[in-house]
Amino acid sequence: MRLAAIDHYVPERVVGLEETLDLFRHYSRSFHSESMLEGLIRAIRDYLATTGFRQVTVRGPGEPAVARYLEMTRELIRSAGIGLHEIDKVVYVGVARGYHEPATAHILASYLGIKGAECFDILDACSSWSRAAHILAPHLASKQCRNVLVLSLELNRSASLGHWPGPEGGQNFFEVKSRDDLRWAVWGCTVGEAGTATLLRGDDDAPPWFFEFFHDSDFHKYCGWTLPNHRDYDLEPNLLQDTIGGTSRFYAFAKVIGRSIDTYFTEALARPDIRPLVDEAKVVIPHSVSIPPYQRLFRKFDIDHKARYSFTEHGNTVSCGVPLALSKCIAAGEVERGDRVLLTPSGSGASYGVISFRY
Repeated sequence: MRLAAIDHYVPERVVGLEETLDLFRHYSRSFHSESMLEGLIRAIRDYLATTGFRQVTVRGPGEPAVARYLEMTRELIRSAGIGLHEIDKVVYVGVARGYHEPATAHILASYLGIKGAECFDILDACSSWSRAAHILAPHLASKQCRNVLVLSLELNRSASLGHWPGPEGGQNFFEVKSRDDLRWAVWGCTVGEAGTATLLRGDDDAPPWFFEFFHDSDFHKYCGWTLPNHRDYDLEPNLLQDTIGGTSRFYAFAKVIGRSIDTYFTEALARPDIRPLVDEAKVVIPHSVSIPPYQRLFRKFDIDHKARYSFTEHGNTVSCGVPLALSKCIAAGEVERGDRVLLTPSGSGASYGVISFRY
């Protein structure tokens, strides 16, 4: 399997730290006295500092995000020198979507004019792009398909998805009623928006990719995005049951997840079969959840200088975090054909992966 082409779409609006704090100040004001509110804002500033947060990219007013994303994808297909009829599979890996059904891959394939391709979605939180590459590798190796288009469009800040205040309602991350909420709610403001498109191609001459995944499904309770009917599927009450009720909520206990990143990846990167891949890698790309946990991890292995973080410019772009950073590295000439790349994705604290391949 060869990564034949990759590109990204980034929306036009930038929301920086001070604007983010002003949003918290505006929407939380009614729950606190003026002195308590400013104390809360100082606490939020400190919380965000622990993530390395600087800014996020989100859609500007009226920005035609889907149209721009599709045009980027069409150009990627054209530049790869293949026709739409040569794409065998379209796989969508984004957490964000506009419909429960059908598969979002069908919707985007239709917009792109791709006819007859097998379409399906793969979802494993922020690890979805990496999981798709793992699943698709044997399909391409066995010649079940020749060209696979992997798509993700994470538009997670709209009010309808509960990440941005607006007339449609939904969760307002900037409405903090108590300091205790900071443990799980404040991290939503680091979520940014982006889209990526990747063309994977079967190639007998390409070196095999290395994949290793680790799982701790009990961690699902520390990071999630509930639906209004989640209680119908809860055998035990949700960790935040009294807070989220039956609403649609995103939450992340980031400190717990940060500790788990250190635990799983420290053991993995030291393994005798993985350490040579770590040392040989030209760049190392982690998930875009935050920076300090990965910095501490990579310093143990003296590879922090190789790390590339899309979080700095775009925030947590969910399943786009890893491919976005990879696409930007390739566009900047930091990764050239033949270079080894190491990816360390994670998804909701429940899954972790080490992926290595030659670009």
